[in-house]
Amino acid sequence: DCGAVITGNTPSRKRPEYYGDKIEWIKSDNINNPSFIITTAEESLSEKGVKVARIAPKGSILVTCIAGSPSCIGNAAVTNRKVAFNQQINAFVPSENVVAWYVFGVFFTGKNLIQKASTNSMKGMVSKSAFSGIQIPLPPLPLQRRFATIVESVEQQKTRLRAHLAELDTLFASLQDRAFKGAL
Repeated sequence: DCGAVITGNTPSRKRPEYYGDKIEWIKSDNINNPSFIITTAEESLSEKGVKVARIAPKGSILVTCIAGSPSCIGNAAVTNRKVAFNQQINAFVPSENVVAWYVFGVFFTGKNLIQKASTNSMKGMVSKSAFSGIQIPLPPLPLQRRFATIVESVEQQKTRLRAHLAELDTLFASLQDRAFKGAL
């Protein structure tokens, strides 16, 4: 009721012409990280690959629904660009009355909601119908927007702090190099 669910797929590996540099092809590795945004994919699909792939628009939430470990079921990240994705992932595309960052927050903090929908086999799996049946609380749109504003602000701060940390690491490495050369 809150949006559409799309299950990803893998274009045939027997058709090398499906792979190229047109659109990123996201796998669960791009979701399993400390970032709330999907990471850059190592593989991409070609123009022909895009025609047979499933595409998630910018603002979708990608969720790992098939994993080798049940603890990886429910890992979630937001798309900040249009991407293709594999069959281990379901994309939730919010409707107009739902804010993506809010739903991401529900999935992120309520990972057990998704895990409870799993088959609980050795290789965890949440079917599209089970994923679609997960019920989430839906506050009024202004509250969802307020939540999203706070999350976006925190994400911007984290980005700035990571850049600053990288700069400090570079400066420290330079200082360390000079110290070991006796140049201080």
